[in-house]
Amino acid sequence: MQFHLNEPPTIRVRKCSPNKPAAAEQPGEFIVLNYDRLVGSSLCRKIDNLCSMLKS
Repeated sequence: MQFHLNEPPTIRVRKCSPNKPAAAEQPGEFIVLNYDRLVGSSLCRKIDNLCSMLKS
């Protein structure tokens, strides 16, 4: 997550495999999410909803 002045934060996610060592993953494979399209009215709710979606 990256915070900016006078702009919504930038949220990036990537797929991580628990069976794969972190050294084997390629850096820079992040997907930038559209902050305005995330469900929730505040940053905390948006992140909470995002985590619950990614968990299931």
